[in-house]
Amino acid sequence: MKQLMVKYISYYIERIKYPMMEALEYRADIISLTFTSYAYMLIQLIFITVVVNQFGSIGDWGLDDMIILFASGQFILLATISIFINVWDNTETDIEKGNLDFYLLKPINVLFNYSTRGFVLFQNLPSLMFPVILLYFARDSIIFSPAIFILYLVSIFMSMTIFYSIIVILGSLSFWITDSRYFKLILFGLWKSAALYPADIYPNWALPIFLIIIPIGLLAYAPSYFLVFGFNWQLYAVQVFVTIIFSFGAVFIWNKGIKKYSSASS
Repeated sequence: MKQLMVKYISYYIERIKYPMMEALEYRADIISLTFTSYAYMLIQLIFITVVVNQFGSIGDWGLDDMIILFASGQFILLATISIFINVWDNTETDIEKGNLDFYLLKPINVLFNYSTRGFVLFQNLPSLMFPVILLYFARDSIIFSPAIFILYLVSIFMSMTIFYSIIVILGSLSFWITDSRYFKLILFGLWKSAALYPADIYPNWALPIFLIIIPIGLLAYAPSYFLVFGFNWQLYAVQVFVTIIFSFGAVFIWNKGIKKYSSASS
């Protein structure tokens, strides 16, 4: 088991070396990407500020709380896509055109190999700083405790795992559906609506839908809740449960799809 872990870690390090060097060469692209990301996040932040100032609060969430929710959501979105850009951008096309042969021939797990093909985290580091800066400015609403900070990081990791699992599942639908790209467009639309607001606004009947079945509403809400209001064992249990179910679900659906895969040469 230890040797297997070392093998995968070493392989992953080798895979990200080139993107690291490439990021240093194309500084103009990084500047352009950073400007676009900052502009988008500033517009969203202005909208949230206007809404909260108009109504005073959204549920029990004041302006600083909403900024923390927004910052956490943007970090989860940017970090996950930056690390797994190949899954986000290319899965449907590679499946439809039969371009997975390269990954199938390697003596390593196909999903791991495919997921680590692209890596643009270094290009997006300046963009990832913006959510961190927002958290600093909203620090008055943060519970400062080592335990809460660790819980927040664990919750962020689980949310990234859930989001990654969702995009793997949606991409894997191309094994059976001719064009499943529209599902990711729907996902992004849901993110801009459901993920930017606390679960407090949903009626009780909608909570299982947006927290468990389509857990977009859980991703930013859970870590932000822990950071603002402290530990909630029920919310934590839900996030752990959803993380496990979607992780195993993504692997299961991908493996089922691989059995139906037809290469470009067949």
